Amino acid sequence: FNIAVAEINRGLPVDKQFQCVVLHDVDLIPIVTRNYYDCLRTPEVPTWQLSSAIDIYNWGLPFETTAGGVNMFKTEVYMEVLGFSNRFFGWGGEDDDLKFRLASKGRRYRR
Repeated sequence: FNIAVAEINRGLPVDKQFQCVVLHDVDLIPIVTRNYYDCLRTPEVPTWQLSSAIDIYNWGLPFETTAGGVNMFKTEVYMEVLGFSNRFFGWGGEDDDLKFRLASKGRRYRR
């Protein structure tokens, strides 16, 4: 579990707490400056993959089931599934593990 997300709202009044978190892979820098990270875009879908078009993959995905890159979560959902696992080191697997845990809780994941 990622302690930063657990601590981010500690001590803040409810009306000042962060409603979501956006997590970036370090190798995915936004090319388009119009990227819009808005937690309120669709409250009925609390989890989004924001990097569904990547330049090195000809503006597509490396494989259809990929869940990595840039993800936006409602804070409550991220906490519910215990965030990214600390069992992964280096490249690969942690994003798919998180997507599986979201599905196991019946949570939708959208691109």
